[in-house]
Amino acid sequence: IDEALRLERKVASSQGEPGPTDPRLWARLHSAARLAKMILEARKGKDASKTKALERGLKRTQVFAGKSTLKILVWKDVEAQLSLAAVQGKEAYPVSGDVPAYQTGLYMIDMGLTVPSDVELSVKLRGVPLRRAVPFNLYTISFDGKKFTIEDLSSELAPKETEMVLENV
Repeated sequence: IDEALRLERKVASSQGEPGPTDPRLWARLHSAARLAKMILEARKGKDASKTKALERGLKRTQVFAGKSTLKILVWKDVEAQLSLAAVQGKEAYPVSGDVPAYQTGLYMIDMGLTVPSDVELSVKLRGVPLRRAVPFNLYTISFDGKKFTIEDLSSELAPKETEMVLENV
C-alpha cells in the first residue's frame, strides 16, 4: 500500500491539465479510496493515533475543496466500465461534479454535503452486459470541514446485468 500511495503521489504532483480527465486527479481519488479503507480498518482496531495520521493523509490528497460528500466507486476489472447514477424520485439528482476514470477502475461523484434520504444510487455498466461478475467497492467519504465520516460498501454487479440499485447509501 505504501508503494501504491507513493506512486499515486508522484502522479498527482506531476504536470498536467486540470479537469475531469486529469490523471493527477485520478491518482488523488485512488489514494483517497485507499486511505478511506485504511482509516476504516484503523477505527475497527481502535487505533486513534493511526486513524489521525491517515486522516491527515486524506486531507493532503486535496480531493475536498470544502465541505462535501464524495462517492468513490473502485473496481479491479478495468475492462468493465462502471459509473454511478443518483436519482431523486424520477429525476436525476444534481451532483456537484463527477470524475469518470474508467480506464483506471474509478468513478466519483460529489454529492454536496447533505444528501437527501430519498436519493437512490445505482451502479451502471457501460456497454454490453458481461458474462462475469464485476466486484466493486463504494467508499462514501464525507468531510464537514473538521472531521471525516467514512463508509464502505463491497458488492458486485452480477453477470449479464447492466445496473444495480444500491440500498442504504
